[in-house]
Amino acid sequence: METNVKSSDETLRQNILAALRREGSTREVHLGVDVCDRVATLTGRVEGWAERLALERAVHRVKGVRALVLALEDRAGTAHFDSDREIALAAVRGLERNGAIPEEALLLDVEDGLITPGRRSRMGL
Repeated sequence: METNVKSSDETLRQNILAALRREGSTREVHLGVDVCDRVATLTGRVEGWAERLALERAVHRVKGVRALVLALEDRAGTAHFDSDREIALAAVRGLERNGAIPEEALLLDVEDGLITPGRRSRMGL
């Protein structure tokens, strides 16, 4: 059984590498890909959040991946990014101006420069 798991993990690793090669906005040469029990771990350096998100999307499209661990270093460094507070304020102001989201439904989480819908937004409340 151990051999089958290792074989399927290696096949999954090869499928992930192929998906990363197809993803034009990523630089596969700076990445390490490891798979254990269908949990994929990407290590290495990325140019910024856009590349990080492209990697995440590419791996999520690979059938058989149960979880993804992103252990990536941002090559640009955090010196070029605004604080999370400044990012949150800019995002909220922009969405308020747009008017597409009712104010009572607006909730964002910002962590390390990444904006995601807050719990209330994800639940549709």
